[in-house]
Amino acid sequence: MCRLLPLCFLAFIGVLLFGCEPPATIVTSCATADPTDTPYSTPELLATDTPLLVAAPSLESGGLGLSKVSWEIQHSPGETWAGYIDYDNGKYSVMYIDEKVSHLERNFSDQLPTLAEARSETEALIPSDSQLLETYSPEEMPELIVDLYMSQSLTDCFPVDAFVGGEPGNFIAVYGVFDGKVPRTVIGLGNNP
Repeated sequence: MCRLLPLCFLAFIGVLLFGCEPPATIVTSCATADPTDTPYSTPELLATDTPLLVAAPSLESGGLGLSKVSWEIQHSPGETWAGYIDYDNGKYSVMYIDEKVSHLERNFSDQLPTLAEARSETEALIPSDSQLLETYSPEEMPELIVDLYMSQSLTDCFPVDAFVGGEPGNFIAVYGVFDGKVPRTVIGLGNNP
């Protein structure tokens, strides 16, 4: 399992030294590796709080479900507030469950997209096996458009109780549409806008 550590390190060095950009979609695992289960374990490695590697099953995603380590390979952390960590100068706000992206907000500050454009950006931030189940607007919040999805791969990533208001594997993308523009997209587990 941890024989991949040298490859991960080389990829990281490639990004630093040569400016190579990591892929837009990262394949990561939903399970956290046990650092004691490796021939490379040392007391220094065991003392870290961050998982070094993860094991199968795999998840292909540009955001939701990724490990914190995988997300931070592509995004620069900033301020922390109310359980969120801002990334890329506030472009994204993220929350984690078990060190995996469970809630992701895409904040549009300069050029506000249309609903179609915001949905296109969302496609790059969700698991590749996502299936759109339903689109609705909550009665008490008609300005919101909610897309309800199912991703089987997310069921392996998160505990059942993480899917508030939905079935295991459900997640939503919520768009507030004002004058035809979307200032923010919220992507989160469950079905609880």
